[in-house]
Amino acid sequence: MAFNAANASDVDRSVYWLKETPVSLWVYGQMRLSQHFSGWSDEPPYSPLSNLFGMINTSAIDDHIQINAIDINRDFTEERCAKILEAIRNDAYVREGEVPEEWGSSFYSTFFINHTAAGPRDYLKHIDEVISIRVALNGGACKGPLVSTEVEYEEF
Repeated sequence: MAFNAANASDVDRSVYWLKETPVSLWVYGQMRLSQHFSGWSDEPPYSPLSNLFGMINTSAIDDHIQINAIDINRDFTEERCAKILEAIRNDAYVREGEVPEEWGSSFYSTFFINHTAAGPRDYLKHIDEVISIRVALNGGACKGPLVSTEVEYEEF
């Protein structure tokens, strides 16, 4: 099915533009974002991000990026899970569900920057809209959008 820009949302146009760039910025940005999470293993022991295994999953169906943070050595509590989710949002410079106005988009979206090509207006902000976070601990998980304060819990 051909892309129909006339009926597409701003987010759809941004994702389409990223996918159509030579050496896709969509894939390149995901790779750089994924590399960022390998640094969590170097966090000090008192940090909520210490000992987390971070990776991303993407969906070609709905152009979504899910950040997965896993630590099976910590038992699940809603408080602990929410604290880790908030720490990940803080790592992306999301504070109280918002990105600072002077930034315009999260730190995580900057992994998709291309300094040589002009992209759709506000495409970095649109990337923030397709990123969610899921934290899995021993016995449960929590999740929510990157730029939000929303938290959903599940026990297993």
